[in-house]
Formats: sequence, C-alpha cells, structure tokens
Amino acid sequence: MSLLWVDGLAWRVIQAPKPEPRIIRYELTDYEWAAIKASLPNKPRGVPRVNDRRVLNGIFWVLRSGAPWRDLPDNFGPYTTCYNRFVRWRRAGVWDRLMNAFTAGQDTAV
Repeated sequence: MSLLWVDGLAWRVIQAPKPEPRIIRYELTDYEWAAIKASLPNKPRGVPRVNDRRVLNGIFWVLRSGAPWRDLPDNFGPYTTCYNRFVRWRRAGVWDRLMNAFTAGQDTAV
C-alpha cells in the first residue's frame, strides 16, 4: 500500500501489479503457433488474408468457450472472418490434416 495525498489528506491506495507478459487463456503459445504455422494453407489470392494467428485464436476462443460466433471479442477481428475461415478449412480438410499430422507421432489414441 502507498499513500496518496489529496487536499492535505492522506489516502491509502492499493497499487495494481506491473503488467507482465502473459499467455491469454484461449490464445496459441509461440510453441503451438510454430507447430501449426507451416501446416496452414498459404495460397495467395486476390485480397491478402488477415493475420492467421489472430483468426486461429478467435476460432479456438469460440470452440473452447462454447460461445456463439457473434460473441467473439473484437480483438480477434470480425466474427465473420473467423467463422468463414473455420468453415472453409473444414470443407477443404485442413483440420483433419492438422490433427493427423499432430497425432502421427503419438503412441496412444488421441
């Protein structure tokens, strides 16, 4: 606790801790992102794609939280972008390929 002086009166103030780098609950760690990044489709077409990591974090936020797509926080970008990417990659088999690649080295059933 520290003191804050206002109009000659001392007030006790609780100070917030200094912000430190931390992992957000639903976001990919650097290690996870490095493992996934190389397996993602990367076909440049017309408009450049938005940040894949941000979109994936948004997709995982919805899947892990169980919230509807419309409730996706703004820091993940438009919910329509995340939803459309999720659906397109599902139809293209990207999610299946990712899971097969990650579970190939495992001895147990995943």
